[in-house]
Amino acid sequence: MKNNLVFFAFLHLVLSISLCHSQEHRYYFSNTFAGFGGGTNLIENLACGASNGSFSSNVITTASGYCATQEAFCFNDRGGFNYPNANFISTQYTIHLFFKFNALGGYRRIIDFLNSTADAGIYALGNCLNFYPSGNLSCSFVANQWNLLSITRNASGSINVYFNGLLLNTYDDSVGNIYKPQTPTTPIIFFRDDNTVNQCEAGSGCVKYLSISPLIQNATQVLVFVQIYVRPFYPLNYNTLMSVLMEGNMILIGLLVLNLILIILRY
Repeated sequence: MKNNLVFFAFLHLVLSISLCHSQEHRYYFSNTFAGFGGGTNLIENLACGASNGSFSSNVITTASGYCATQEAFCFNDRGGFNYPNANFISTQYTIHLFFKFNALGGYRRIIDFLNSTADAGIYALGNCLNFYPSGNLSCSFVANQWNLLSITRNASGSINVYFNGLLLNTYDDSVGNIYKPQTPTTPIIFFRDDNTVNQCEAGSGCVKYLSISPLIQNATQVLVFVQIYVRPFYPLNYNTLMSVLMEGNMILIGLLVLNLILIILRY
């Protein structure tokens, strides 16, 4: 299985180069905070006396079952990291985050766009995905289960939120403008909570993949990400395959072909 992972990672890297991924900053957390596609290094961010996180080997289990054992970054309670946003995204973006929480209960910060100046942002509340102060979108979190959270926002403030490739909700952020960086250079904080009310609303967990892009991905492209990062060892989703073929996007078709090669190699 490890050889298959290496082979697939290599093919994905080759394909990523062909996609001109300078439009996407990618982080794999393989014993480093370094980014690919031009992404600058992430910066660990601690609060409330949190201890430093660490890179370690993790068994990745999703709702589809066991996926792999891979290197990931595991953050402790009240810890997290900053993405230094150097004029890369502002009003529109696509963010993919593949992660897990070790335990659930109360608020646990996922993304802070406001640089620790307000409580507004994206959390897990119990087992629910919560866009505070707007409310819960879905209650699908399971402790120690990895999930892919995908968020797209256009310049008009329309946000699509996907959970493991499933569109949960569309939200209008055009009035509040709280789910975007406040300036083109405002850093984005992951998992560590803000300073406003109680910066300890954060929990421990691990993260394997983060990508940030100023481009807006559509539902089909998000589904392809799910096939790569959430179900890489399971049969291709029929609806995903048909939608990609009908769209005629050769790059996406290539991603699905790589997925098929990995499945064949598995057996």
